[in-house]
Parts: sequence; C-alpha cells; structure tokens
Amino acid sequence: MLDAGRVYCQTSKSFVNGLRELGHQCCRDKMMENCLDKFSNKLSVILEANGEVIETTQKAVKMKLQTFVKEDVRRFKDVRKEFERSSETLEAALSRNAQAPRGKLHEVEEASNTLLNARKSFRSEALDYVLEINVIEAKKKTDILAAMLSLMEAQAQFFQQGHQSLTELEEYRHKLNEEHTQFVLDAAREKRDMEQRHAAIKKKH
Repeated sequence: MLDAGRVYCQTSKSFVNGLRELGHQCCRDKMMENCLDKFSNKLSVILEANGEVIETTQKAVKMKLQTFVKEDVRRFKDVRKEFERSSETLEAALSRNAQAPRGKLHEVEEASNTLLNARKSFRSEALDYVLEINVIEAKKKTDILAAMLSLMEAQAQFFQQGHQSLTELEEYRHKLNEEHTQFVLDAAREKRDMEQRHAAIKKKH
C-alpha cells in the first residue's frame, strides 16, 4: 500500500510538471498560463501533504506494528516456552514421585524435593506467563490505538490542507468559469459567423 502510494505521488508530480510545461508553452495566452500555473502550484501543495500522509503511515502503522511483533511478541513467546518447559518438568516430577518405591525413603525424599521445586518453578513461570499475556494484550491495544490515532490525524490534516488550498482558488475559479462561459459563447458566435460567410461565398461561386 505504501509503495503504491509513493508511485501515485511520483506519477502525480509528473502530471503537475506536465501542466507547468504546458503553461510555459502558453506564454502568449496569459489567461491559460495563469490558470495552469495556479492549478499546478495548488496540486503541488496537495501532493506534498499526501507524501507526508504516506510517511506518517509508514512510521505510525508499519514501524509500530513491526516493533510490536519483533520485540513484544518475541518476549511473549520466550516466556511461553519457559512456562511450557516448567510444565513438562512438573509432569515428569509428578510421575517420578508417584513411581518412587515407598520402601526406599531416600528415593521418596529425593522425588518429593524434586516435585516441590518443580511446583515452585511452575507457579513462578505460570505467574510470569499470565502477566505477559496481560501486558501484551494491553500493549497491543494501546499500540494499535496510538497508530490509528496518528493515522487519522494525518488524514484529517491532509484533507484540511487540500480543502484549504483549493478554497483559496474559489474566487479565481468563479472568475475563470465566467470567462470560460463567455469564451464558449464567443467561440460559438464566431463559428456561426464563419459558417454563414462560408455559405455566402459558396453561393457567389
């Protein structure tokens, strides 16, 4: 998505450059030159803001989520492995304690101590695991919300800038629209006059 956005901005900049070049070629027609110059300048402002949105998306969403996956999820997986290891150790200790011959006090005592240590370790790892689950769930929520808020702010600012930039042309657009309407009427009148003159000349011949 980000790469596509960058390609769009680059292509749009080429379009703006094309408008400017066209304006330079219309230097004898001040109205056309002025129109193309004003519009290309406003588009440039909008495209710059669009580029900022893309970079904000890169920082706010992609990098934030990548950090979450690389660091927080990795730590969570490590804690889970320790919990699973302590669980296996506890199961082995329970089995050994159950199988210890009751007539051999030394083996019974050793199995009992091993089981006691395994239980302590399991409880400790279980608490760490539960804590890490709660931490990562809370962090996931805050990180995603922070990223979305940053993205929404960037989008809102982008559209506000675009709207403001084009609103500044409102008076000019109304004036240009009136000139265009008059130009169309004049062109239609001129076309009609030329056709009438052409028809009159053909009748004479």
